[in-house]
Amino acid sequence: MLAGAPAAVQAQDLVGTWELTVENPQGSASSTLSFTMMDGELKGELRTARRGRAGGDGREMTMAISEIEVEGDSFSFVASMSMGQRSLAMSYSGTISGDEMEGTIQGPRGDPRAFTGKRKTD
Repeated sequence: MLAGAPAAVQAQDLVGTWELTVENPQGSASSTLSFTMMDGELKGELRTARRGRAGGDGREMTMAISEIEVEGDSFSFVASMSMGQRSLAMSYSGTISGDEMEGTIQGPRGDPRAFTGKRKTD
C-alpha cells in the first residue's frame, strides 16, 4: 500500500450508528443510519422523519437496508420501505473515512442528493 493512500474499508467499519444530513430543495434533513454485524453479515436500517410535498407529519419511519456493498473506501446500499401498495427505494453510495462519510442518494424522483454523516459516539 502506498503511503498516504486511503486504507481499505471493511464491512465492520460501517458498524455503528451514523447521523446523516441530507441536502434537498427544502433545506437539510437529518436521519439516523444504523449498521450491525449479524452472523458475519452486515445488516442495517435507516430512520427518518416522514416528509412530503405538504411537509409530512414528522412521524419517524424506518427503512430496511439491503444490497450492502463495501469495496475500498466506497460503500453502497438500498434503503426501501412499503406503504400499502406503494414501495419506495433509494440508492445510497458514498465513501467512508474513519468516523465520517459522504455521498449521494438517488431516489425514484429527480436528481441525486448529497449527504454527509458522522458516527455517533455514546
